[in-house]
Amino acid sequence: MSSITGADRMAPDAAPGVDAGFVLLGRTLAATLGPSLSSVLSAVGMSGELLTDSATIVRRITALDDRHHDTGAAIMRDLVTSVTQQYGDGGATAAVLAMAMLRRARRATAAGANPVLVRRGLARGAEEAGAAIVRQARPVCSGAELAALATANCGDEELGATVGELIDFVGQDGAVAVSEVSGAGVWHDYLDGSRWTARPANRGVIGLGQCELTLIDPVVAIINETLDEPRRLTRLLEVVQAIPGRPPLLLIAPEITEAVQTMLAVNDRSGALINVPVVLTSARVHLAEDLDDLALLTGASVLGDQLGRSLTRVRESDLGRGRRVVLRRGDLTLRGGYASAAGIDARAAALRAHAAGLGAHHAAHERVWLRQARLTGQVAELLVGAPSDAEREPRVRLGKRLVRLLATAQGQGCVPGGGVALRDSAPAVRESARDCDHPDVRAGMAAVVDALDASLRQLIRNSGRIDPSPILLELERAGPGHGFDATTGHCTRMVEAGIVDLAGVQVGAVRAAAATAGLMISAEVIPCRN
Repeated sequence: MSSITGADRMAPDAAPGVDAGFVLLGRTLAATLGPSLSSVLSAVGMSGELLTDSATIVRRITALDDRHHDTGAAIMRDLVTSVTQQYGDGGATAAVLAMAMLRRARRATAAGANPVLVRRGLARGAEEAGAAIVRQARPVCSGAELAALATANCGDEELGATVGELIDFVGQDGAVAVSEVSGAGVWHDYLDGSRWTARPANRGVIGLGQCELTLIDPVVAIINETLDEPRRLTRLLEVVQAIPGRPPLLLIAPEITEAVQTMLAVNDRSGALINVPVVLTSARVHLAEDLDDLALLTGASVLGDQLGRSLTRVRESDLGRGRRVVLRRGDLTLRGGYASAAGIDARAAALRAHAAGLGAHHAAHERVWLRQARLTGQVAELLVGAPSDAEREPRVRLGKRLVRLLATAQGQGCVPGGGVALRDSAPAVRESARDCDHPDVRAGMAAVVDALDASLRQLIRNSGRIDPSPILLELERAGPGHGFDATTGHCTRMVEAGIVDLAGVQVGAVRAAAATAGLMISAEVIPCRN
């Protein structure tokens, strides 16, 4: 249980303890930065596991003995979690940056600087650094580049290559749905059309021994209410029977009772009207949205008494058409409809804007993004397996993280890796600080400048070099774009060596680190667990 008491104020005796917990967890995470794959041993009782991923480490370390240490670690945990959720990577980088910023900012406030103004300088410095990183970015154009980025990030060549291929296929506005599957491999499927979770209203809809049913040019009736009275469908059946060519009827509803199914089956077997009743199995909270999207794609109106469109007064103009519909026992795929392309594009654009407003870390973002991609037919499916159940879940999580990473790469490009883009953004921050009038704001910006080479320093240390100074001096003589290749132990031009980072991840990490360091130096009251 958490409480706020007078002892929790950021008094001189509380701040060092909070900082110590923040740094303690941060140093643990820093050991995982870079390609050396340093591990953290997580031990419980007589068992343990080696962890190399920052997001997994912060989930495992849930509490420290000292309550002030625990609070500092919780702040670090929140920083890493939020960066990883939003960008798919960058947690360890954000941790290293935040520790360096906090160290320099604490020195400034100890010397008498106003914490609020120092915090303002941290934010301004982070914005300048972010803009400088973006200026270094170059687009990621090919599937091969995307696959190389993914593989370098995760070390799983099969998964990285597949995700890179899928992201390249669906494009910047597309979506990749990730799910687990039995077996040890990785499979993928390019969805031809738009797909929803659905099932036939009864087993007889799809013939015995058949996997799917295909309808060509069906009439589509979409109903947002339970179909439980056969007589209420009389008008609908009459309208469809009067349509020239007697097309088949695809009837979509959230629930269809046995009585209605029997009536429809009698009509179908007698040849009066070929009909296919389908139950949409979307979660109830998403049902109305999915029915609306289906209606948009087919040109139909959603019917229902509560919507003011009663089945007893249905007209042909209330019905839609689909060029080709494929029904399987777990999903419904629409391949082309008769809807207005302008209407589809407008709704997709509105959904993209909504997703951008939510932010990638929001729980609803993935759902909103998938809707817009499904409307435009830009969806692929990634099926992830592993040799055992224990390995499958983390591999699925890794697949989802790679999808977010590569989507960020497509949108914002890549920059020289190994902390080089961060270091090369420092001159822009330094130049901006010269135009700042207030010394306390300049102190905050200086803290950002001081931190921008911390990631590079840590990478050099993680490669086994105790003192990074000689290598840093060599890189300074070599100029911008040059960094340290930890796998070879040599200085090189990072982009030419294929060592790159995602621009969006680096920008997000530096901004989040500055915000966290600013919070810690300016907070007056903090909650601690008793």
